[in-house]
Order: sequence, then C-alpha cells, then structure tokens
Amino acid sequence: ATGGSPDNPGRVGEIRRTIARIKTVQSEERRAAATVASADVKRASKAKRS
Repeated sequence: ATGGSPDNPGRVGEIRRTIARIKTVQSEERRAAATVASADVKRASKAKRS
C-alpha cells in the first residue's frame, strides 16, 4: 500500500526492533574490533621497547 497505511501495522514494530537489533550487533562488533586493535597496538609498542 503505497502512501497509505501498511497492510500489516503490527509488522512495522517488528521490523523496527529487527533493525535496532542489527544495529546493536554491528556496534558491538565494531567496539570489539577496536578493542582488539588497541590491544595489538599496545602489545606491539611494548615489544618494541624490550
């Protein structure tokens, strides 16, 4: 239904929750990758000093 009310209004909330879930997982993955990269940099700089 273009421009009108959706065929299944209950599905809109379900889709919004699904999108939020996907965004949360992506954010967590980015945060975990940044943490690993940061740890690698710290480890590399510590090894250089030795």
